[in-house]
Amino acid sequence: MRLASGEEFSATIRPRQPLGPATAANAELPAEVLLGGEEWEAFVTRWEAFVRPDDVLTTWGHFHSGLGVGLTLPESRIDLRIAAARVLRKRSGTVEQCAERLGLSVSPTEAGRCARRIALLDAMARGLRETAPPVARGSN
Repeated sequence: MRLASGEEFSATIRPRQPLGPATAANAELPAEVLLGGEEWEAFVTRWEAFVRPDDVLTTWGHFHSGLGVGLTLPESRIDLRIAAARVLRKRSGTVEQCAERLGLSVSPTEAGRCARRIALLDAMARGLRETAPPVARGSN
C-alpha cells in the first residue's frame, strides 16, 4: 500500500513445493486459494512494475523484509514495531497486540492472515504518522 496515493499491490503466490499440512490454516486461506495463486515469475514481474525507487518499505521487524530475496525492495525502510514501541513507551508485542494497544481495528477487504495484518500495519502507519514524535518517523 502507498499511504500517499492509496495504491495497493496484492498477490497470492502459488507454492513452489507441496503445500504443508498447516499452511492453509496458518495463512487463514483455503488450500484451493493458495494452490490457485499466481506463479512466482508472474508475481515478480507485477511487483517490479509496481515498486518505485523512492518507495519506503514499512515492516514489522526485520524477518519479513528478508523474505524478499531476489526482489527489488526499496532502500528506505521504517520498522513500525520500533516506531510503535517508542510511542507506547514499551514493547509493542505482535501486530495484533500493538493495534489493540493503539485502539485500532480494521476490516480488511481481502481474506487471510496476511491481508488482516497488512490492514493493521496500514492503520498503524497512518496513525503513527500523525502522532509519533519525529524520531519515530525516520527510516531504519
